[in-house]
Amino acid sequence: VTHAVAPSREMPAPASATRRVTRSAAATASSTGVGSINLALGSGSERTGSGGSNDAMSMEEDLPPHKKKPHLQQNVLSGSLGARQSQNWQIGGSSSWSVSCQSPRVQHEQTSSAPMLPSAADTSELCALFRQLAKAYRHLCMYRSHEAITAFTDLPKCQHNTGWVLAQLATAHFNMAQHRQAEQAFRRCRQLEPHRVRGMEIYSTVLWFLKREHELCYLAQEMVALDRQAPQTWCVLGNCFSLQREFETAIKFFHRAIQVDPTFTYAYTLAGHEHVSNEDFEKATASFRDALRYDQRHYNAWYGLGTIYLKQEKYQLAEYHFRRALEINPRNSVLHCYRGMALLSNHTFDEAIAVLQKAKEMDPANPLARLRKAMALSHVERNAEALQELVALQHLAPRESTVYVQMGKVQKKLGRLHEALSSFNQALDLDPKSANMIKAHIDRLQMSDLNEDDSML
Repeated sequence: VTHAVAPSREMPAPASATRRVTRSAAATASSTGVGSINLALGSGSERTGSGGSNDAMSMEEDLPPHKKKPHLQQNVLSGSLGARQSQNWQIGGSSSWSVSCQSPRVQHEQTSSAPMLPSAADTSELCALFRQLAKAYRHLCMYRSHEAITAFTDLPKCQHNTGWVLAQLATAHFNMAQHRQAEQAFRRCRQLEPHRVRGMEIYSTVLWFLKREHELCYLAQEMVALDRQAPQTWCVLGNCFSLQREFETAIKFFHRAIQVDPTFTYAYTLAGHEHVSNEDFEKATASFRDALRYDQRHYNAWYGLGTIYLKQEKYQLAEYHFRRALEINPRNSVLHCYRGMALLSNHTFDEAIAVLQKAKEMDPANPLARLRKAMALSHVERNAEALQELVALQHLAPRESTVYVQMGKVQKKLGRLHEALSSFNQALDLDPKSANMIKAHIDRLQMSDLNEDDSML
């Protein structure tokens, strides 16, 4: 009987249920002849009496109060008070009783919901992670791209394979003009975070350099669907139309990016490069200077101004602006190459050779650095060294007619006329549009090269 009528673990039994169970238990004791019974009702009390008296009390409790016998009303009253006391004790002690009787699963859930303070080891590990991220990002902001790449690569794999880290890695490669590595990092970043907007303007420039027209068009469509109010979206659209040589449309999109965010420096720079393509140097200069007004450390704007002065044959001004760009980002081989071109055009050959050699060491696969260095070596009559550079360049750019033209000029100076004729003919096959210029070199093979047209640009 005790097991059958035990109350639930969650809620204490109400007083009415206690009284009903008491009556049924008393009747059972009367019928079986048991003189006393222990009822586990949560109060721990024992109620003992004869079967007849318990049965009479249960019958009298069912009568209205005015029909109850006087000698039983006192018992009923005392019994009710005892039941209330038992109930109050049960309610007051239900908390400790229910906790002790809870299942292990419930106790685990209550324990797990409590706030857990990190241990000293976890705190130390988290601080080390943030320290490594800050170190890598500082290198990136200082344009120490090699150190930044190393620091980001040393991160744990779970942190390295995140959209933010991969975007910073791609930016570091872009700052060193390593466009293929930057494209790979950006592609993995987009796979992890397809809704990422920041950094996509640089990704579009990387695709522009690699001439990936289909990928750039797809990126532009994705950006328009993501956020039309982001300046990065309009920069991506501008690069897309620039690759299709629709310069005016590209400029409109870059100006739209400036309208969305007037402090977005890169939009001014991209607009300036489009003006240079249209040979509108005045507007290009204004765009680059606007970019520098917002960010003096924006090396792309200094580089853009240098290209304008180089085209205007203001070689000293061009060299100055390229040098300013290199002071900000000294790890970019393209900037070294263009500074060497400005020095070469200004007939500062020895310094130009040193600068171009540095550009070649930074990026051995840079064909422009090798070509300009070969031209500088040829001008100081170091023709054997120039020919070695051109032979190495021939393997890097086997379809470039300019390489064979320059090789023919050097071979002519070395007296290898048959080899020079072969080089000129190969250049003619690769670039029929330049047939008049190449045939003029062939006609002058037997002539002195004193008046040889050897343009630096």
